[in-house]
Amino acid sequence: MTFFMLRLGNFLCKVANCQTKHRALDQKIRAQMEDDDDPWLAPDKLYHFLLCFTLTILFASLALHTRYPFIRRHSILIGSVVSLFAGAAKEVADELGFFKSAGASTRDAIADLIGVLIASFLLHTLRFSIRSSGDKEASPDRDILMV
Repeated sequence: MTFFMLRLGNFLCKVANCQTKHRALDQKIRAQMEDDDDPWLAPDKLYHFLLCFTLTILFASLALHTRYPFIRRHSILIGSVVSLFAGAAKEVADELGFFKSAGASTRDAIADLIGVLIASFLLHTLRFSIRSSGDKEASPDRDILMV
């Protein structure tokens, strides 16, 4: 997004012929990009991703083993929502100062969301592959039962 804004500023300045203002804006944007306190490739983002990925799988597995059919049917959704709530609670605690951090981070929340999405995708894929392999084995039995 910042790169796009920089290119748009270049274009507008060429049209308006305002080179001095453009240089100041260019330097300001470049300084912001270099002084980024929350880089995308920080270990913190990996921890957020892994935590939400693991929590999604854990809570979906727990919901899958309950005796209530509605909860079993929606176990992946329940695991995803609980994991996102855990990530959001961590960000609120960061903002309130319970942990040593700079505060809540949008990038941490995005890492949480990516972890949940990948875990949900893998769980859906696993569930679909188990169902499709189970149907192939059950079809000969169904023919016998109908006789």
